[in-house]
Amino acid sequence: MKQCPSCGTTYTDSTLIYCLADGTPLNAVDVDQPTVVRKVGGDPVAQAPIRIDLATAPPPGDQSPSAEKTRSGGGLKALVVGLVIVLILLLIALIAIIGAYMFVAKGPTNTGGSHSPTPSPTADSRDQEIANLQRQLEDQKNRPSATPVATPNLSSVAMNTVAQVNSPGDGFLALRTLPSATAGDRIAKIPHGATISIGSCGPIEHAAHPGRWCQARYNGYTGYIYDYYVIY
Repeated sequence: MKQCPSCGTTYTDSTLIYCLADGTPLNAVDVDQPTVVRKVGGDPVAQAPIRIDLATAPPPGDQSPSAEKTRSGGGLKALVVGLVIVLILLLIALIAIIGAYMFVAKGPTNTGGSHSPTPSPTADSRDQEIANLQRQLEDQKNRPSATPVATPNLSSVAMNTVAQVNSPGDGFLALRTLPSATAGDRIAKIPHGATISIGSCGPIEHAAHPGRWCQARYNGYTGYIYDYYVIY
C-alpha cells in the first residue's frame, strides 16, 4: 500500500509511483496503520484508509472468439456465393455455345413451309426420257398436225462421260436441240477430234450407221449428238 504525503490519499496498487491527484511521489505505508487526515488549524483526525481499485484493461489482441468466428463465417459465405455465380456464368456460356453449334449445323429454317427435295433423275429415267422424246419426234414426222415437241433444257443435266469426236468425213459433228437429224435446229459444229462431255443416251438406232442420240456438252453449249461419230 502507498500513500501520498501531500494529500494523504492511499493507493492499494503497489505499482503506482506518483499520486494521481497532484503527482507527488508516493510513500509506502504499513497496511495496519490508519490514515491520518490533517485539517488546517486543527488536530489530526484518524480516518479509515481509502481504497481505490483501478480497472485492468484486457491485454491487446484478446478478442472475443465469437467475433472471430463471425468474421470467419462471413468470409466463407462470400466465397461460396462467388463460386456459385461463376458456375452459373459458365453454364450459361456452355448453353449458348451448344445452341450456336446446333443452329449452324441445322442451317436456316425454311419459313415458307416444308418442301421435299426434288429427286434427281436416275440414268435409266434419263435414257427413257430421250426414248420418249424420239417417239414424239417420230409421231410428229408422221402426223404434221401433231403438237410440236418442246426443246428440253439440258443446262443442269450431269454429263460425266468424256468422249472424242470422230467425224473425219464432214470434219465436224452437229450438236442439235433435239435427238433427231431432221427435227430441231443445229446449235454448233463440233470439230473433228474435239473433246466433249456426254450424259444419258437413248436406244440404239439400227440405221446404216447404228448409234444413239446422247445428251452432250461442248464449249458451254448443251444439246444432242449422234454417238456413232464419237470415240469413248
